[in-house]
Amino acid sequence: MYNLIKNVMYYTTLFIIAVTDFFIIRYRIVKKYLYALYNLLNLVERIDRMSINLETLTAEVTRVQTVQASAVTLLTSLTKELEQISADLAVKSAASATEGTNDVSALNELIDKLKVSTDVLAIAVATVPDKPQV
Repeated sequence: MYNLIKNVMYYTTLFIIAVTDFFIIRYRIVKKYLYALYNLLNLVERIDRMSINLETLTAEVTRVQTVQASAVTLLTSLTKELEQISADLAVKSAASATEGTNDVSALNELIDKLKVSTDVLAIAVATVPDKPQV
């Protein structure tokens, strides 16, 4: 009878250990699964934020390119108007002898500087890539 009780206790202990191990292993698996799920949700949230930031950046690049192109157009038209004024002054100064030649040469220097600035800005606008490089 003593052996029977001893065997029952032994197998009961083994059963409890097996059941406990089963639940511990399942708990660890569930814990790892939940941790992986948390990391995945965190990653999805980061991707969403990155997508919003990329859209904002793309809109800003488009806006800057538009402003730069407008500046090139403005400077080009301003240069043409100053060239016309310079030509008109040259005609008037030629008609009234040598009076006003300093004005014409100063205006021509200003036109040259404006052309250089326009060319530099136009080159900068032309070299900006359409899509951001990754």
